[in-house]
Formats: sequence, structure tokens, C-alpha cells
Amino acid sequence: LRRLTTRVFGVLMSLQPVAASLAGLLILGQRLGVQELVALAMVTAASAGVTLANKDATPPKEPL
Repeated sequence: LRRLTTRVFGVLMSLQPVAASLAGLLILGQRLGVQELVALAMVTAASAGVTLANKDATPPKEPL
């Protein structure tokens, strides 16, 4: 994670709700309704949009 840019990290974090819903579906057999799917898509799109709009693509500094 130390070598990832903030942009890539942000995109990966925006995909976390999708991964959680897929895990719920595959492992627990939980299904999402239309309202939950729309909410999931909106949250993911908003998070990815904010991340991609951020122009700071410098990698984080290494700790001392």
C-alpha cells in the first residue's frame, strides 16, 4: 500500500462496497433489492468520481 498513489488507493476503496455485496451474495446467499443496488452504485460512483477528480497523484512519503 505504501507504493500506491492516492488516486489508485481511492479507486480501490470505492470498490469495497461492491466487493462486500458480492461476498454477501456468494458466501451468505444474500440478495440486494433494486433500491440497495442503486444506492451501492451511487456511493461507488461518488467515491470514484471524487478520487479521479483529485489531481494529487503523488505517492505517499516513506515513513522515517
